[in-house]
Amino acid sequence: MSISATVTEDATQTIQRLALDLKLDIAVVLKRLGRLEAVSFARSTQPYTKGGDEEGSSANYAESLAQGKGAVDRDIRRLFKTGGSVYAEIRATGDKPLASAFYIAYQGNKLKGKKGAEALMQKSTTKFKTLTIERKINADLHKQSRDGRGRVARNRLPKQVLAGDKTLETYIAKKQKMVGLAKSGWASAAREMGGARGIPSWAKRWTNTGSATDKTGNGNMQSVIIESKVKYASQALPDGEEAHALRIAADRLVKGLQQAKDKRIAKANAKLTTKS
Repeated sequence: MSISATVTEDATQTIQRLALDLKLDIAVVLKRLGRLEAVSFARSTQPYTKGGDEEGSSANYAESLAQGKGAVDRDIRRLFKTGGSVYAEIRATGDKPLASAFYIAYQGNKLKGKKGAEALMQKSTTKFKTLTIERKINADLHKQSRDGRGRVARNRLPKQVLAGDKTLETYIAKKQKMVGLAKSGWASAAREMGGARGIPSWAKRWTNTGSATDKTGNGNMQSVIIESKVKYASQALPDGEEAHALRIAADRLVKGLQQAKDKRIAKANAKLTTKS
């Protein structure tokens, strides 16, 4: 499901007044606001981009990326386990012989050994007793276990036990490469409105994941529509965050216009002082 936002010329009275004072075409102002909203949406989309200004910092960007990758790692490890986790839990129940027998069988390279380990695991009283040992991750189980925000709840039970650690690590690394995709839709929209400054480079690796429609030539009701085409964009940007991002964008535009007006007034006053 995609998500879009429309910026109309009645965005705020303050913006209209400042645009009039500066003799700026409302179409130009709307495009600025559209770009700022796209940037603000991207920064408010998980993983959140920290920093008090639009430009942010490389340190904040790196921290946000690390947090995103960390969340992916934790979510996947809640669902998919390897033999070490099973061994530890069986041992924790007090059945050390069963734990040792399981681990010896699990360490075998052949599938027959894995199935032997599976039978021992299913004799345990742990949460793994209903599972099987598989060579490949069932990605559908991962997808089905994610909530509306795309996360896996802490209380989710494991879905699979894997035959080797490498399978798990490879899957995690693959999914971590997707961190930033949800932001990319807004980065694409921002680029079409003038630039994606303020959005981390790792969220700008994808193209054509968003768009901006310029309707500033449409008579009395001029507008700009920004859209993310990422299907889970709405989940990555909850309603509360969306409203907050819109306020931030409007505030930044007002601040920028007010600064421009103040500079113009100061320049005019300086000329008057020089003449007098």
